[in-house]
Amino acid sequence: MSQKIPLILLLFICSYSLTAQISELPENAQAGKCYKKCFKPPKYETVFEEVITKEAYTKIMVEPAEYDTIYREIVEREGYKVFNVIPSEFTTAEVQVVIEPEHTEYTFVPPVFEQQPEFILLEPSHLKWKRSISNTSCITNESFDDCAIWCWEVIPARVDTVFQQVVKVHPRPIEVEIPAVIKHFEKAIVLSPASIETKIVPPKNRIVAALKLVKPARIVEVEVPAESSMVSIQKMVEEGSLEKWVEVDCNSITYIE
Repeated sequence: MSQKIPLILLLFICSYSLTAQISELPENAQAGKCYKKCFKPPKYETVFEEVITKEAYTKIMVEPAEYDTIYREIVEREGYKVFNVIPSEFTTAEVQVVIEPEHTEYTFVPPVFEQQPEFILLEPSHLKWKRSISNTSCITNESFDDCAIWCWEVIPARVDTVFQQVVKVHPRPIEVEIPAVIKHFEKAIVLSPASIETKIVPPKNRIVAALKLVKPARIVEVEVPAESSMVSIQKMVEEGSLEKWVEVDCNSITYIE
């Protein structure tokens, strides 16, 4: 970058000198003659300067904590109680249990039937007029037909026979005494009841090593200085300038239209 700056500046100065040549023509110029006026470039020299390549900054560091070893007694297992159950002691005895009590049951003698005829009167006996025709003339007059005879007759009764069952022997209850049902069992009798025996188990302790904080951790800020290096720079020693007008051969000049 330092080498390109003089070139840009040189082009700018050349453009400026060209404008100056047009505006400042040579004095006492003679007709038919050509003149030139050139730009003298500036002079540079290489110098070395110290340039910061890395700025100073603050570095944060953690200072670890400091511990000390101590020993302490801890309860590894707490004390507790143990319960031991002492079972009961039994003996046996015979007992009687009534399974079914004494009671009375009843049975019945069924009835005895027999068939007996029974006459049912369908129609009683009664008197009824009946008409009949005789083959002989009732009257000697032969001009009459046979005579009609009406008789007052007895109509006998109409009877039907029906058989029905008649109780010959009536039913009657019979009492039956049922004795009690008794069973014999063996019964367990407690001689001594169950009990609980309590046993105390003491706690179990243990010595362990532990860390005790002596100095806590902290943050420390450290200032880191800046870093620099030497770089070469092109420094202008003499500025560029325009020279005086000098006469030149016009045949060696190419004109710009």
